[in-house]
Amino acid sequence: MKNITLLLVIMILISSCKKNNETKKIIDEIQITETLSVAELENKNSDLTENNSDNIQNIKTQIDEYLTAFLNGNSEKAITYCYPDLFEFMKSQYPQEYSIEEVKSVFKESIDALKEMSVNGVEYEFEVGEINKIAENNDFKLYSIVTYLKVKKGLDSNTSGGEQIAISNDNGKTWKFLEKDANKNYLKVLKLSIPNEIVNRIK
Repeated sequence: MKNITLLLVIMILISSCKKNNETKKIIDEIQITETLSVAELENKNSDLTENNSDNIQNIKTQIDEYLTAFLNGNSEKAITYCYPDLFEFMKSQYPQEYSIEEVKSVFKESIDALKEMSVNGVEYEFEVGEINKIAENNDFKLYSIVTYLKVKKGLDSNTSGGEQIAISNDNGKTWKFLEKDANKNYLKVLKLSIPNEIVNRIK
């Protein structure tokens, strides 16, 4: 079950840390830096984001809250930002093993693994990049968002990237997040509730 939790941030963090030869101590401070403003996002995506500034602002605010909760080890809050059909998918794949407590333990273990592989003085800068796809109908809005994590230690740095799908079913007021994973499990998760026509436009 742990292989399909699809948590983008921890996978990027862990892969970044593994590439660093000095990852053996506990990190003192994790810093999330917002490097792109809403206006900058709109400028980079003018063809996609016209008339969507409120949606972008809500996404930005809520993804920051999600990542902050996750990196601070607040599994209760972080889970509230995960797309709920992810848990339905996990249940269907692992009916005998699945429980919300198990999901919380994955969060905790991931944070512990990050700390074990990190060192004092390492800085983590999270960047929300461009919105590269939008798909929507009257019931759902799906935004594909490019994300980056820069890991810095002195003069050395490493950047890892990925994508998140932001999903809203209340006209952009609240958003849930799902990793766009290489194995394409995210498509199976999305298709549990969202029409194929919409999902296929975001893949």
